[in-house]
Amino acid sequence: MIVAGCDIGSLTAKAVIIENGKILSTAVMRAKTRPSESANEVMQMALDKAKLTMNDIGYVVGTGYGREQIPFVDQVESEISCHAKGAWQIMPSVRMIIGYRRPGRQGHPPG
Repeated sequence: MIVAGCDIGSLTAKAVIIENGKILSTAVMRAKTRPSESANEVMQMALDKAKLTMNDIGYVVGTGYGREQIPFVDQVESEISCHAKGAWQIMPSVRMIIGYRRPGRQGHPPG
């Protein structure tokens, strides 16, 4: 089955299309004012690269700041859940992720 993910953040919009664990295409763009517009545009970019249409996609998960406004998703997940599932996919022995993130201060320690 072909699946997709769409992450609509405050600065960037990202999409990925995967089939049987293999990445078919990705797309990244600067986010627009309306999350739904960002989602539609970035997903279309990824679909065009893969030479697919939305009818070819079996399931879509949305995440990020604009996740509730992505019109074509089957499921929404928090960024934290996506980070954990991604880490486990890459390294199944992972049991804990420790990190610090505050919008606007990514990569900077508190204080």
